[in-house]
Amino acid sequence: MDRISVQDGLIEVSLFDRALDEPFTIISRHTMLEIDVSAAAPRVTVISTEPIEDLPLPGPERPELAVRFDPGAVSATQSGSIDFRERQTYTVQASEGQPFTATLDAPLGVWLDVRLDDSVVTSAAQRSQLVTAELPASGPWKASPAPSTTAPIVRPPRLVTPDDEGAVVYLTFDDGPHPVYTPQVLDVLARYGARATFFVVGSLAQAYPDIIQRIAAEGHTIANHTWNHEDLAGLSRAAFDETVGRTQAILADLATPCLRPPYGSVDAFTREWASSHGCR
Repeated sequence: MDRISVQDGLIEVSLFDRALDEPFTIISRHTMLEIDVSAAAPRVTVISTEPIEDLPLPGPERPELAVRFDPGAVSATQSGSIDFRERQTYTVQASEGQPFTATLDAPLGVWLDVRLDDSVVTSAAQRSQLVTAELPASGPWKASPAPSTTAPIVRPPRLVTPDDEGAVVYLTFDDGPHPVYTPQVLDVLARYGARATFFVVGSLAQAYPDIIQRIAAEGHTIANHTWNHEDLAGLSRAAFDETVGRTQAILADLATPCLRPPYGSVDAFTREWASSHGCR
């Protein structure tokens, strides 16, 4: 969100967002919305959408690291990690006309910025993780990984409670995460500013951890739907503890104290055994 202004029944919203087909880790455009709340039903109009042409490098900056080559070597690998909004610059001594290739192994949303003073081979705005060029000048060329996104903030999950006024509709989704459909559901929820609870299957949560992180990062609640969608009625205590406990463990701090039995199937022991895992 950039800014919000209200005047004469109109709300003007300025925000940074992404195209619908882009990963949630990317911010690529600036959008202006106008919301007319003077009528019975609010009307939203997109005033403008424009690409973000220049993305500033984050800060603060760590001390530069020199990339050194072994004798006779023509390539080198430099490993490291940075926190969000930190900048780590790597310097390479190179000559004019020398072929140069830099490859960044990082999640989408982090791009290479390669420059020497005012000479820029590629900027973060070009959204590239592979840079190949003949260098236009000699000197200490600087390669910096540059995030183009605000940090996904994963907040501790909370149970949604009704407001003091009005009715509440609870949106819930079971059996995921699905690699195709869950991101589409999240896109729609984000478009309307809605929140939901995702009752996830533990084995799928293990298979698609990035989707689990996205669900949490976008403010939704995550809860237990067993490890392999087992029917809990009639399970032995050991089998119950395995399917419920394993799912709670894979969700870790993102799990809420809520268990939804598949098929709605329970027996006399379900509530008692669930409570031993901190669920209800």
